[in-house]
Amino acid sequence: MQRVDAISMDYIQRDEEFMFDAVTIQRMERVVLGALEWRARSVTPLAFLGFFLSACFPPPRHLALLDAVKERAVDLLLRAQPEVKMAEFSPSVVAASALLAAAGEIAVAHLPAFQAAVAACPFVNSEKLRECGEVMAAVCGVVGVSLGPAASAETPVTVLGHGHYRSASSESDRTVGSAANVADAKKRCMGPPSQSQWG
Repeated sequence: MQRVDAISMDYIQRDEEFMFDAVTIQRMERVVLGALEWRARSVTPLAFLGFFLSACFPPPRHLALLDAVKERAVDLLLRAQPEVKMAEFSPSVVAASALLAAAGEIAVAHLPAFQAAVAACPFVNSEKLRECGEVMAAVCGVVGVSLGPAASAETPVTVLGHGHYRSASSESDRTVGSAANVADAKKRCMGPPSQSQWG
């Protein structure tokens, strides 16, 4: 994800017994990108920061305050990234947790309204947010996140997202980030899909 230059064929085939020509490599790349429906960008918590700030941060929205909260949230995300337990949470939950912790340090007067707006957001599971806040508090030394009643979360676990897989259970019974959905996501990545999996 960090490389912006094209990878040379010599780099790909270094000290390997199999040799591929450029046409074969391009065909394989197109097969992989076709399976991913050309969505090769990973979904990270950074992608959700702007959404939560614009949709949930209470007025008055002073640009300097929003920038300070966002900057602190990015700092918290980068500090928490090496923690293995953070991978248990969906990117939207991690982003919301970091923003709430940052707002708790920088914009204390806005925190109750911001917490209420995040809790009302249909994309955030409040229980997962609380758990993520506890992990972030332990890793980064910030105050944990506490919210009201749980809402469902529907952010993608994989690059393919949640909208392409249909199971026998109803969509409303599933919460992204649960063990069952992680297992489903792993099954989807393990091989070609069967016709019964696609809606």
